Amino acid sequence: LQGLPLARIFDRLTTPDLALFCGFLAAIYFSAKETSDLHAAFAITLILATSSGILVFNRFLTADSPLLFWMAISFAFAVRGGLRASNLDAVLAGLFAGLAAANKYNGLGVAAAIPAALFAAQGWRFIQRPAPWLAGLAIPVGFIVGCPGAVLDTRRFVDDFIYNYLTTPVYDGQSDGTGYVKFLACFPDLLGWPVTALLALFLLGTALVAVRGRLRSAEWILIASSLAVFGLYYLMIGKFPRMGTRFVLPAVPFLLLLAVPSLARVDWSRWAPKAVLGLLVLYNIYASIDAGLRFLNDPRMESIAWVKHNIPPESTIENSYAPDWRRIPERNYQVAQMPAATGRKELFTNILGNKKTIQEGLNRFEMNYDKDTFSKGGLDVRIPDYIAFTTQVFEWSGDDDAQRFYAAIDREEFGYLKVYEKEARQIWPIGYPLRIDFIADRMVILKRRTENLLPNH
Repeated sequence: LQGLPLARIFDRLTTPDLALFCGFLAAIYFSAKETSDLHAAFAITLILATSSGILVFNRFLTADSPLLFWMAISFAFAVRGGLRASNLDAVLAGLFAGLAAANKYNGLGVAAAIPAALFAAQGWRFIQRPAPWLAGLAIPVGFIVGCPGAVLDTRRFVDDFIYNYLTTPVYDGQSDGTGYVKFLACFPDLLGWPVTALLALFLLGTALVAVRGRLRSAEWILIASSLAVFGLYYLMIGKFPRMGTRFVLPAVPFLLLLAVPSLARVDWSRWAPKAVLGLLVLYNIYASIDAGLRFLNDPRMESIAWVKHNIPPESTIENSYAPDWRRIPERNYQVAQMPAATGRKELFTNILGNKKTIQEGLNRFEMNYDKDTFSKGGLDVRIPDYIAFTTQVFEWSGDDDAQRFYAAIDREEFGYLKVYEKEARQIWPIGYPLRIDFIADRMVILKRRTENLLPNH
């Protein structure tokens, strides 16, 4: 969305990010195959590899590719440590769990698989052996390797950790209730309704197999490890009043792994299971292609070519959630990036009080701007040639002045008239995810009324 040519977008698909995603899939496949069945392992890996929600929220919108990779690698070694009673595997599981936590703190939850796997394999005797203790020591080592700032600048690390821990659950102003139901409701956006419905059935199947005592010992290790990670993640993240689909993403593979013993008892030599899996994959591929087209059809993409051909070089453009026009070659646009008027200073202060850590964090992370920035008087001082914004200013602006300012601009007040306006393509109801974060619903460019207007696009 920053004016990159399409070829460069495809070039980015060959970066280490893709390798991390492939490594994540390989680790999940290994964990399922080593403990249960080749066909079941192949089925869940294929679902993960093609699920539109996994690809969208992992590849495009977050930094979760390294998180998922380290979590899956840690989990694979935890399972292997339970199968082989290996101290080295337990240490590696702990080390990689620390690296997962260094990517995102919630990655630490995968460490629960280590004692769970050892307990499933050895019972309570595992406490008397060195593996869990060595793994416990390896976790902070992995974390420090991935986040050396925790040691090099401990005060800053602690302050940032406390700030993020306190503010993440209330980022959008929610302060009451929990998100446990919302957590589960995110799965159709990550896996699609067909897979989600079948997953629920196979989870029941696994429960029946377990109740009847038909789980193999290796499968008990897989179930205990997966349930420990998913259960801990659900309990910890689900307590947030605020719930985003990307929060749920790291839990998805572990819920799929819980279905593996049930999938392993499917007769994969028959055509019906293969046909169902094939239809699910085809549906996922359709949804993934559709999601990719929605990114390409974001109204900001087309605006880049329009600006290049219709706005004179060296024009001043005031930007809010719009492409960086300075990256268009040979145009020398003067871009003034408007501050993100999140309103979080007032919001967090009202919810969390005047705690020193919160106020210092707000001063570091939130932008300061003059009181008249979002007013006609402020605009008359800046007098840009053009104003460009997307409707995300209404979604993400918590400042009432900013909301009123852009609403007035959108009504063509304050001396600016629209010269470009485009809406995003609507998704067919059969695709998923229904909504993709950060795709703009509408893009608007306005020109100062004192000049000859371009034809409205």
